[in-house]
Amino acid sequence: MLGFIVTRTPIFKEGANVLSTRFAEVAEATEQSIPQDLISRMLSTFGDGLFVINKAPFLGYGLGVGTNAGAKLLLGQATFLLMEGEWPRIILESGPLLGAAYLIWRLSVVGRVLWLSIRSIISGNLLPMLLFSSSILPMMSGQFGQPTILGFAVFVTGLAVAAMQGDGIVPVSSERPPDAPRRAMKPVRGRSAYAERLHGPPPTPQPENGSVAR
Repeated sequence: MLGFIVTRTPIFKEGANVLSTRFAEVAEATEQSIPQDLISRMLSTFGDGLFVINKAPFLGYGLGVGTNAGAKLLLGQATFLLMEGEWPRIILESGPLLGAAYLIWRLSVVGRVLWLSIRSIISGNLLPMLLFSSSILPMMSGQFGQPTILGFAVFVTGLAVAAMQGDGIVPVSSERPPDAPRRAMKPVRGRSAYAERLHGPPPTPQPENGSVAR
């Protein structure tokens, strides 16, 4: 009901009209339908990366040249000196060998975290997949030259990996020794089942001086 009400507000209609007009104009300029234009936009990053792999110098043009900050330092104005997409920018900056190696490593990280998220689902923990589903595309082809996209991808992926530690899939490096005393924790009212499993129940108090606990 709330979503239906929001779609009837003037500010939402104005934003939807601007977005649809932009898609329609671009589709008309490229002589494509709107779905075809959206698909080509989604695949252009990967296709452009393969297109420039034989056109980049062996060592590339230098790290940061394709970013807005690099263009600001070189020319005095923020622009895209190379290409806007992430994959072609990496290939042109680092060269075909180092750039492709970095992209392969980046995809391997995505595949590893995705596999661990699937294992967490099998263990009954849905939180890692819910988190990683929102950062998998930025991790694959997000523009890391933009600090907001880089920070979002790293932060949310880190949360997804941290959420796997309760399942035993990702080892916890700061585990306390088994003989270390544990601080008694008061039960938290309204704590979710996931938080209860993550933090564990409070320890059972031990009897002192040989007395029997009742």
